[in-house]
Amino acid sequence: KNKKKKSMRETQILMFSASINENALKTAMDILKNPKIHKSSKKLSINPNINHFFIEVDKRDKFETLRKLIAAENPTKAIVFVNNAYDLKNTSEKLNFHNKTTFTLSKNVSKESRQNALESFRKGKINILVSSDLSARGLDINDVTHIINLDFPSNSEEYLHRAGRTARGKASGKCISIVTSREITYVKKYEKIFNIKIKKASLKNGNLI
Repeated sequence: KNKKKKSMRETQILMFSASINENALKTAMDILKNPKIHKSSKKLSINPNINHFFIEVDKRDKFETLRKLIAAENPTKAIVFVNNAYDLKNTSEKLNFHNKTTFTLSKNVSKESRQNALESFRKGKINILVSSDLSARGLDINDVTHIINLDFPSNSEEYLHRAGRTARGKASGKCISIVTSREITYVKKYEKIFNIKIKKASLKNGNLI
């Protein structure tokens, strides 16, 4: 007969999350007995030291725009956000081919490799991380100058999480999104939610303007 491991009857379990998703919440509800959920009433806000931009392109031109953007901005440290595993690896390999020191953060990376890469990123030996939202959870690295959304986040909490990787402390930073015409609706939506201006930009003569 299988025996289930149980905690003591008097045990209290507390769970905290800055941006819990629906799947994680459902799992918690299934595990816990009569859980009570408390949500902060504080309005979501973004660090005012972050400048927000978007560049509108056709989907097929996204990587080339990313390559030109990195060349134009020459970031000290940048995190490029990508939504799926195949594009993570593909984007990183292409950037490395173009002589950009890049590392892919994914669930398939060993703990040792991740730690070594993050240490190299902190020291400036690697200046670009390509990551999913899941892989970037908990990252707290100073001097990240640029957040680049190669794939635009589909919800406001992910935009908040991504943008918050830059402008740590009193530093400033940029959050630049490469979007298609279909994604402009989300850009306008997040402007209203966070009361920010996401400026339309373009790349001309090797500069972001």
